[in-house]
Amino acid sequence: LEYRGNCLVKHGMKLYLSFELFSVLCLLTSQSDIDPATLRGHLEPLGLQGPVLSVDELSAFPDSKTFYNKYTRGSRPFLVKGGAKDSPGYSLWTDEYLMERQEAGSEVVTVESGKKENRTEPSSYYTMKEFLEVYRAKNIYMVAAVPKYIM
Repeated sequence: LEYRGNCLVKHGMKLYLSFELFSVLCLLTSQSDIDPATLRGHLEPLGLQGPVLSVDELSAFPDSKTFYNKYTRGSRPFLVKGGAKDSPGYSLWTDEYLMERQEAGSEVVTVESGKKENRTEPSSYYTMKEFLEVYRAKNIYMVAAVPKYIM
C-alpha cells in the first residue's frame, strides 16, 4: 500500500482519496484503545443506534392542522390503528379486480420462489395477471415495485 500524490495505490489499483480523508482514516484505524463493544449500537440491529422515540397511537387520522404542526413540523411519528381500512385500496384491490385491469396482461413483474431471499436462484418473470392467478398455489413472491397502473 503506497500513497502517491492524491492517490493510494494497492496492488496496482489506484484509490483516490483526499489527503484529509486519508489522514482521518489513518487516525481512526490507529486508535486501538477504543473497545468496539462500548460503541452505541455495536452488534445491534440497524436503527438501534439512535434515540428511542415513542410513537403516538391514534384511533383516527388527525386533522390537517394537527398533522402539520404536531407530526410534520415536530418530526413525530404516529400510527393510526386500522388506518389502512380507510383507504379505497383496502376493499377495492382484490386479486380479481387487479386481474380484470387491461394492464395486468402486459405489465411484467419479477418473481422469486420462497419467502427467504436467495440470490443464487434466477428470478422469474410473469405478467401481473399470470402472477395473480398462481401465487397462492405456488411458493412464489413478487419482488418488483408495485406496477404503476395500481397506484
